[in-house]
Amino acid sequence: MAFMSAIMCIRIPESLNLDYNFIMRRRLYLKVGDRVAHLRYSEWGAGEVIEEKHSFLVGGFCFVRVLFEDGNERSFINDIDDENCCYYSGIRILY
Repeated sequence: MAFMSAIMCIRIPESLNLDYNFIMRRRLYLKVGDRVAHLRYSEWGAGEVIEEKHSFLVGGFCFVRVLFEDGNERSFINDIDDENCCYYSGIRILY
C-alpha cells in the first residue's frame, strides 16, 4: 500500500490586496556587527554576529552566526517571535 500525501494550495483573492512582505515580516533580534554575550556561558566571552541568514519560505528559520572570544562560532535562531530565539536562550546585546 503506497502512502500518498497531498499539499493543499489556498488561493487568496486579489481583492484582499495582501502585501507579501507584510505576511513574511519577521521580528529579528540581532543584526550583523552586534556584540553579544551569553548569560549562562560566561566562559565563551563576548561575541560578534558575523552572519545573518533567513528563509524566504513561510515558516522558515532565521539564523545568526556568532564568533565568540573562545574562538568558536555558534549558530542561533534569530526570530524573536520563535520560542527558541537566542534571546530566550540567554544571548544579550552588549551596549
